[in-house]
Amino acid sequence: MIRLLLAGLLLIGATVPSAADYATGAAAYSDGNFKKAYGEFLESAEAGDPRAQFGLGILYHKGRGVDLDYAKAAEWYTKAALQGHPTAQNNLGVMYRRGEGVKKSPREAFTWMAAMQGDRRAQMNLADMFWQGEGVGRDLVQAYVWLEFPVTDLPESGREVAAKRRNQIVAELSEEELTQAQRMAKALRESEQ
Repeated sequence: MIRLLLAGLLLIGATVPSAADYATGAAAYSDGNFKKAYGEFLESAEAGDPRAQFGLGILYHKGRGVDLDYAKAAEWYTKAALQGHPTAQNNLGVMYRRGEGVKKSPREAFTWMAAMQGDRRAQMNLADMFWQGEGVGRDLVQAYVWLEFPVTDLPESGREVAAKRRNQIVAELSEEELTQAQRMAKALRESEQ
């Protein structure tokens, strides 16, 4: 009876994602030891940890510690994205936008980026898609609105790109459209406070 109980506890423990393996993998990645990161991420990813799944996606997407493989990157990003990992959702959207490891699909790219849960880079990508009419009808007002946070919250180089893009959009908007876009952007900012 005790053996059965111990076996059951071991089985349950084996199905729970291990935060320790993910943390060890993240530390190895930060140290540039990508092969070790791969080994640590793999165990946690197979157990269902979306952070580790995202980590494997990055390794395959950049060819760090493994051969560059966009299809495997997309596979791991998808697993993490389906569990709500916002950066995996953005990266998967970028892959669909570029046709890396998946069939190029602006609509699928838009869908994943729209699911981004506040990820500022995803918001910038979404704004770009509205600006270019890629995967969605061209909508300069929406493009302006989705740049509300990237112009203030991204690292400096990203803020500069977002501000430049926003200025290009403003040049194309009528006064009425600009007023509408500013009102919507203000409402979006207030909704996140």
